[in-house]
Amino acid sequence: MLVLATGACAAVPDDRALHCGTAWLASRIDGGGTISTAGNTRVFDGGESFLGTPKAMAWADAVRALFDAGRATRDPTFTTIGSRVWARHR
Repeated sequence: MLVLATGACAAVPDDRALHCGTAWLASRIDGGGTISTAGNTRVFDGGESFLGTPKAMAWADAVRALFDAGRATRDPTFTTIGSRVWARHR
């Protein structure tokens, strides 16, 4: 998920692509820590299944990406948002 967002920001020079991609991810998370799946064609209620199990949002991967990006970019906003997602889903 973040890899795709960072790829979309590849035109941004230097290490700002990580910040750009993580900002995109953060924009999809509300104040309560819910990750929006709006516009996602694979992961949503009634979306794709794997071996009979509906695909679910990879919230733990999102938390790790937010914490890693917060540390790498020194932007505490990402860590705060990651904490909200963690509190919502743990």
